[in-house]
Amino acid sequence: MKSYLVLYDITDNKSRNLVVKQLKKSGFYRIQKSVFIGTTTASYLQDLEALFESLLQTEEAEFDSYIILPLNELSLKQIRILNLKIDLDKITARKIVIFV
Repeated sequence: MKSYLVLYDITDNKSRNLVVKQLKKSGFYRIQKSVFIGTTTASYLQDLEALFESLLQTEEAEFDSYIILPLNELSLKQIRILNLKIDLDKITARKIVIFV
C-alpha cells in the first residue's frame, strides 16, 4: 500500500459529491475542500483513475481536473499541516485487516 495526495477541481456538484463519497469510503481523509490524503492499493488507485476518466468524459467536465500525487515516506515526514486536527501517522499507517 502506498500513500497519495488527491486533488481535484470539479465544477459539477453531482460529480464532486461522487468523488468525495468514493474517497471517504476508501479511507481517504479530507484535509481541505478539494484535497484528500490516504493510503491505498495499486488496484484501488486504478479504479479511482477509471472513475476520474469516466467523469472527465461528461460535457460538464470541460474545465475539471484531477491530480493523484504519490507520496513516499520522506515526503510524508516533511508534510506540515497547520491548524488541522489530523494525525498523518494514523492516516498513513499500515492497516492490518483480517477477514473471517
